[in-house]
Amino acid sequence: MKKVPKAVLVVLLHLAIIGTLYGKYSYERATRPRVWVKTIGFDPDLPIRGRYVSLGLEVATDVPAKAEGDPKYRWYPSAPVHLEIRDGKLFAASDPDGKEFVTFRDIRETRHTILSENVLYFLPEHATDPTRRVGGEELWVEVTLPKKGPPRPIRLGVKKDGPIEPLQLN
Repeated sequence: MKKVPKAVLVVLLHLAIIGTLYGKYSYERATRPRVWVKTIGFDPDLPIRGRYVSLGLEVATDVPAKAEGDPKYRWYPSAPVHLEIRDGKLFAASDPDGKEFVTFRDIRETRHTILSENVLYFLPEHATDPTRRVGGEELWVEVTLPKKGPPRPIRLGVKKDGPIEPLQLN
């Protein structure tokens, strides 16, 4: 009987790890709730990580915004929450034992409640920057809400005076 080379065993182990991750995420997409969320994003391009957009998810919340320090800088502390879907929107409910955090940011003099941890959406190499919107367009992302951890992005879309149109980035 021939021995299997160690390299083949390593390749099989890697394929098994990737397969279990693929299976887990596919199962979550099929069984966990999905929701479209308005985003505030920017387009970093780091050679080590590849091409992606970092998206701040704008959420509704029952956490009161308490500004601290100099009001000129409008700094708000983060607050622990748990995420759920209410009325078809991502909602950050106040929870002292929550694993996610929201923060309040003033962007262009409009207060937004943003999840403290941005989600990353990886782009094809030659895709245009989806964060640059014109003429009242808003960038949205469809996310899966797993039992644990931050929302997982599925696809990007644009909303302008109507329903969200998914972007074709390939």
